[in-house]
Order: sequence, then structure tokens, then C-alpha cells
Amino acid sequence: SLMSTQPRDFIPVVIMCNELEKKLSLNAGNCVPSIGVHPWFLHLAEQDAESYMYDSTGTASSTDCKGLSSSRFWWRDYMRLSLLDNPGAAVGEIGLDGARYDPTTRDLCTPIDRQVEAFELQLRLAVELDRPVTIHAVKAWGPLLDTLNKKFGKKKGDKPPRMYFHAFGGKSAVVNQINAACRGAQEVFYGFAPCVNFRSSKTADVMRTIGIDSLVLETDRENYKQVKGDLDTNAE
Repeated sequence: SLMSTQPRDFIPVVIMCNELEKKLSLNAGNCVPSIGVHPWFLHLAEQDAESYMYDSTGTASSTDCKGLSSSRFWWRDYMRLSLLDNPGAAVGEIGLDGARYDPTTRDLCTPIDRQVEAFELQLRLAVELDRPVTIHAVKAWGPLLDTLNKKFGKKKGDKPPRMYFHAFGGKSAVVNQINAACRGAQEVFYGFAPCVNFRSSKTADVMRTIGIDSLVLETDRENYKQVKGDLDTNAE
């Protein structure tokens, strides 16, 4: 899957997936675009409100924001339309991050309460459209678990069908809490990337707690040339 991180990425990610499938002679659907707003980039998404809009041609264009949602999460309508236009797309990368600070102010780039609002909004889109979701979570397990437990039910259909915790950095004890909080989803998966996770000596124990049926090998690389090597390392 190719992940978007903010509204600017939605269209390029879809185009890149289509081009990769053609270039590599992949079957349709082998490269899955993911559409969502990452917690690192929420502040940038809000700044883009006057520059981006989804139009009938499927392109981003200059706009005075007429027709967009009046809330500060203007991109919600754009994201929903992008997902509807791409039925095979997943929702992601979304989530919560309690460790992404502005280097000047030393404050979180986006306050955690606003992150929670955006996270819930995007999860609800995933539920409504029955799409799998990729979740980023760093030093925000409390708010994440509260959102899943208190804002969503536990019955089938109350959660996105598949929930994937990317580059999972939680401890073994957190795994059981997450699995319980995700009740209502059909499947829950956890990803591990060498460049992120393998620096910790606890990773092997966490992976054993999760079990092989719920593990996903990933790379979290921006440079495609590094992907194959990381997947080999992961398998070893």
C-alpha cells in the first residue's frame, strides 16, 4: 500500500499506484492507495483549506472553499469523495502522535484533542465506507484506547473491517488492550519495520505476543530501492 499523509497526497498516491501496477505488470488492486490525514500533517492540512478542493474532474484546484465543510476539518468532504472515487482504496495513514513537537514553540504540532477529533472523524469514514484503516500511534495509547472504547461500539460493523497498526511501538501489555478495544473489527494486524522497530530489544517479545497470523512485514521507507532489503531483513 502507498500511504497519503495529507490532502495534497490523495491524487498523487492514486496515480502512483496505477502507474506501479502498469510498470510492474501487477494485477489490478495489487497496489492499494491509502487516503487519509496523518497526525504529523494535520496543521498543514488546515493551512491548505484555501488552496485545495476536490472538483468533478478529480483534480485539486485553487478555490475559495465554497462548497466545503464549514468545520476546521474542511478536508473531510474531499477525503470522502476521494474514497468514493477509488473503491479499492483504504483509509490511512491516520492516528495520534504525542511526540511530534514544533521545534520553535516546543508544543505539539497539533494539540492532542484536535488529533483525537480528526482520528475519530476518519475512523467514522472507514466504518461508513467499509474500508480497512492504517493507524499511526506514538505515545498516545491512552487517547487512542479511549477513542476506540468510548466512541465506537463492539459489534460487527461498529469498527472498520480491518485495523492495521503500522510500525507498532507498543509493549506486549498494550497488545491485549488494543485487541479488546478493536472488538467489532473483523481482523487486527500489527506491522513492524526494521528501520523503526528493530532498534528495540523488546520487539521480538512483542511479536511473539501478537502471533504470526496478525503480523505484517513492512518497510516504512520513502525510497523504493530500500524496500526489498528491508523485507528480507524482516523475514530473517
